[in-house]
Amino acid sequence: MLFFAPYILTDMLHLRPQGNIPLWYDLILLITFAWTGAFLGLISLYLMQSLVRRGHSAWVSWLFTFAVLGLTGFGVYLGRFPRWNSWDVITNPSGLLLDIAGHFRHPVANASAFVFSALFALCLAAMYFMLVSIIEFRQEEA
Repeated sequence: MLFFAPYILTDMLHLRPQGNIPLWYDLILLITFAWTGAFLGLISLYLMQSLVRRGHSAWVSWLFTFAVLGLTGFGVYLGRFPRWNSWDVITNPSGLLLDIAGHFRHPVANASAFVFSALFALCLAAMYFMLVSIIEFRQEEA
């Protein structure tokens, strides 16, 4: 989540009635923040992809984009389930790297981690393709 933080999309798991506050209020609030965060993150990715395309090629920029989406999916998994935080890269890098290495050393035992990561990355990719389509469509009209 160092690049952008779509982690908030998974916070829907925590929705529960809270006293007199209607559940729909929390849902609308969470969707608003999740949509805004995801949108800004995807715009950031689009800008980064544009920079990579300028310095290299369209193919390399798409390779970069898919790598970021895949790493983001895995990063969200690391935050949601083993509960790692972005600051652990600085405060506990060895623990984080050992945990990541353990996932890759035992991929069958950690299959759900890779399935979650891939599905989350695909969700982000679908959102990203919609964004790119809108931007490209607008550029063709101009």
